[in-house]
Amino acid sequence: MIGSNFIYFIRQSVINTVMGRVLGTSSLGIFSMASLFSDLPNRIISGPLQAVLYPRLFRLKDEKNNIRILYLFISRILSIIVVPTMGMIGVAHEPIFTIILPEKWQQAGHIFMILAPAGIIQFITALHGPVLMAVGKTDIILRQSVIYSFIMLLLFITFVQFGLEWAAISISISSFIVIPIFLYQLFPIINLTFKEYIKAVMTPMVLTILAVIIYLGG
Repeated sequence: MIGSNFIYFIRQSVINTVMGRVLGTSSLGIFSMASLFSDLPNRIISGPLQAVLYPRLFRLKDEKNNIRILYLFISRILSIIVVPTMGMIGVAHEPIFTIILPEKWQQAGHIFMILAPAGIIQFITALHGPVLMAVGKTDIILRQSVIYSFIMLLLFITFVQFGLEWAAISISISSFIVIPIFLYQLFPIINLTFKEYIKAVMTPMVLTILAVIIYLGG
């Protein structure tokens, strides 16, 4: 776990350093502000929730079916909380960020919109880490951290040369590439299928897409 956290630290340091050198400190500040809002659900909800759930998951480490049930239940609740909220804030970012941020930070709203899909998928799948810890598979967490960092940095360094928007796009693309792979590694361990998981988190996603269409159409 120390290794995984160290890799995360290195990844974020490289992203900040490269962006500052390529795009300048102003763009780095805007990106950092957008990232802060994108990661807010993880900081406020997911982080504390993982700390609370880990002892319970550890007690259930030999009861894979109960872990599966708890994982699906929590994933459903998390998706209900964050998918509509972040989805609609992302689409309606202009009036919202105009209210909460000074004029010089307004571009952060647009970057948040790009980062929001990554923030959503990271949030609703965040429980996979504590589950792997509880069942003694921290080696998988370390490998996943290495893979995630490699893909993210590769895409980021390639895309950042084209501007701030493309840098944000690279973050979202990397999340949508690697997180399904990580879930594919987790699900067999707790006897869970992708069909069950998609069924658990699909309803808020569909409703959010419909709400976005209605908002844009209006």
